[in-house]
This record gives sequence, structure tokens and C-alpha cells, in this order.
Amino acid sequence: YIGSEVLGRAPFQRTIGTLAEIDRHFAEISVGAAPASPPVHGHCWTLRDPTRAPAGKHTFMIDTFVPSKLRTGSWSEIKEQYSKELIKTLRRYTTNMSDDNILAQHAHSPEDIEAHNLCFVGGVPSGGERSLAQLGYFRPFPGYSQYRAPIKKLYMAGPSCHPGGGISGMGVITANIILQDLGMRDDDELGF
Repeated sequence: YIGSEVLGRAPFQRTIGTLAEIDRHFAEISVGAAPASPPVHGHCWTLRDPTRAPAGKHTFMIDTFVPSKLRTGSWSEIKEQYSKELIKTLRRYTTNMSDDNILAQHAHSPEDIEAHNLCFVGGVPSGGERSLAQLGYFRPFPGYSQYRAPIKKLYMAGPSCHPGGGISGMGVITANIILQDLGMRDDDELGF
């Protein structure tokens, strides 16, 4: 793998793998299979905010892309074992993720994510499918990408709006649209 000490201090890392591995990963998702040896995303936010863990310790989150529903079985049946597979994948890229260095772990499946927040349909925390039909002018749905709802003086903001979940901006954009509609800003100030 390719890595550096500088990257090691970043709170968010992705393992990519080869093109063949990426192709296999998304092919497995497309048929409802839990991907074998998937690329993982690692988040160690305690590198930036040490108050999230006791002194000298860290929190670490791993995630990856998986199908919302499995072709056979359910995520509740396999999530614990699958989380172990993700840790195995992570160990290909790290030196400090041994069993004795992991004090506790908890697995969330797409089912758990949706149960926690009904806006995350299918366990997708970005507020809807991230396909071409759900991006840009088509987000949240065709004809309503400009943050104004079909009901007068009702506005939309959140992960279902452009640019989508995990990206801040839709709240600021919506606030500016409201200011524009109230006559407190003009189009030139909005920059779009």
C-alpha cells in the first residue's frame, strides 16, 4: 500500500485497493451480497478532538459501501462477523489494530442506521440514493432543486437537498434563498 506519516495524522482515511477489487466490490453490492474484502473508510476524530476518549486512547470508526438489503439473510444476522472482516481489511494498512488494542466495538448495519433515523432510508446517511438521478438539479427530486418546496413559504434543507449528506452547505444556501425571497438579498449576492 501507499501511505505516509503525514497522512497518518489525518482523521479520515480511505483504503482503495486495486481497480479489480473496486469492480468486484460494486459488483457484489449490485447483486445484494456483502462484499468480501471491501475498501474501508476509517475515521479517527480523536486525532482532532481528544476529549472524545480517555487520555491516551482513541475512538475509531470503520465504514464501507454495502447493499441496503442482502439477497439472502439479513444484516442483523451477519453484522458482527462482517465487522470483523472490515477490521481484517483495515489491518492490511495499519500496525496498531490488534485485538488487544481494541477495547470495545459496536457494529451498525444499514438496518440499524435506518432505524435510528428514518430519513436515512436503506441505511444511506446522505439522505437518499447517491445516483445520477438523485444529484444536482435532480436532488431532492426533479423540479425542486432550488430549496423551495411546492408550498409557498416552505423551504427545504438537509441531506436530501443538493449538495447532499455529509457536505455542509444546504442550510446556508437555503437561508440565503429565504433572505432573497424576503427581499433582503439579491441574486447577485448569492453567487448563483
